[in-house]
Amino acid sequence: MAAAIASSLIRQKRQARESNSDKVATNKRRSSPSKDPRSLCERHIFSVFSKVRFCSGKKRPVRRKPALFNLIPVGLRVVAIQGVKAGLYVAMNAEGFLYTSDVFTAECKFKESVFENYYVIYSSTLYRQHESGRAWFLGLNKDGVIMKGNRVKKTKPCSHFVPRPIEVCMYKEPSLHELEEKLLKSSRSPTLNSEGRPRSLAQEAQQQEDSTEQDGS
Repeated sequence: MAAAIASSLIRQKRQARESNSDKVATNKRRSSPSKDPRSLCERHIFSVFSKVRFCSGKKRPVRRKPALFNLIPVGLRVVAIQGVKAGLYVAMNAEGFLYTSDVFTAECKFKESVFENYYVIYSSTLYRQHESGRAWFLGLNKDGVIMKGNRVKKTKPCSHFVPRPIEVCMYKEPSLHELEEKLLKSSRSPTLNSEGRPRSLAQEAQQQEDSTEQDGS
């Protein structure tokens, strides 16, 4: 009787051990849906393509071509700034405002200096503060808008520039005599006589001399 009880207990333990091993095996063979590598890959691909579609739908800012300028030396550490495309000179008037001029004038001269941080600053050679004598500098604000010369300080980043040489060219040095030549050319423009033919100032002077000689005779 005791042997039968012992054998039955051994049989129950063996069955329980086998059932536990079957459960462990079934748990190892069963894969979780959340850990499926294929579904994980599909989720990543979807997220990537969704970001691409979202980014492509945004309006990208249009990049404008940078403006190029010619730095023409017109004196000792004095330069003239001329636009390459338009050919106009940058000038500063007596109120500190910048404007463009098609002819070279004294307001187009700027002193070129290297600041302590190795940036380049440009100041007007003609105008400055009356009381303190502080120079008026070229400057751009954070939006790229031109600032008034008397509002710009050389210690501020708005007045610091870094000229990047692209090409070295030989230019004719602008001179103030070009203004006088243009004025003379405009004054020497031919006028129309009574017959409708153009005549110059020399012809008019010769005609006046002939008329005076006839009156004297």
